[in-house]
Amino acid sequence: MKSVISKSKKINDNKVPTMTRVEFVGAPKGYEKDYPFKKGEGLLLLGEIKNMKGHVAVVNEKGQVFWGYHTENFVINSGSITISF
Repeated sequence: MKSVISKSKKINDNKVPTMTRVEFVGAPKGYEKDYPFKKGEGLLLLGEIKNMKGHVAVVNEKGQVFWGYHTENFVINSGSITISF
């Protein structure tokens, strides 16, 4: 399965996409050491947390799930990702 996104863009809080490749753009100033992601790291966006508007769940390449991170820390990635089952 291959998913291709046309260009990098910010995630719109009004309509957070699901199952989309995103890129981590960085942690808020002063919190860099508290985030498990590296700037530029690609992740799979599972979607927005229903009872926490503006917060999302993502999966890294190892299959680890992370939740509660703000949408502004990610952009939709312009590259492609291959998911193998």
